[in-house]
Amino acid sequence: MTAVAGTGANAGKINLASDDGKELTIELVYDGSDVTSSKVTTSSDGVYAGVAVFHQNAFMNSRGCYVAKEAVNVMEKGYIWVALASGVTPTAEASAYVTSAGTFTTESSGNTLVGKFKSGSETGSNNDAIALVSLD
Repeated sequence: MTAVAGTGANAGKINLASDDGKELTIELVYDGSDVTSSKVTTSSDGVYAGVAVFHQNAFMNSRGCYVAKEAVNVMEKGYIWVALASGVTPTAEASAYVTSAGTFTTESSGNTLVGKFKSGSETGSNNDAIALVSLD
């Protein structure tokens, strides 16, 4: 497992990724000691492991999807075209954040920093707004 501590707007967050591609299970345990300085919290947010690169086996509403506990090809570093959140108009070198919905934005609040935009908004093959991102 790889753990990376967040910085800046993501300070206090830890991104976890499985190094062997197997399912990642996270358990938080708190023994109740020193309650004046210790606090354990959990989040219902998913763990960012990278961007899913390709899928062809399952479809829902004419789009590829993933079945629970199915293996997923994930890109952690490199350049990839991504779907933009509604109304986002990135510029090259702007910080790129992923939202809980899996779309990308320039807005840091409540989102996870993943790299930098390398293009502005383009129109994808499905008329979706897309942009090139460099994952760090």
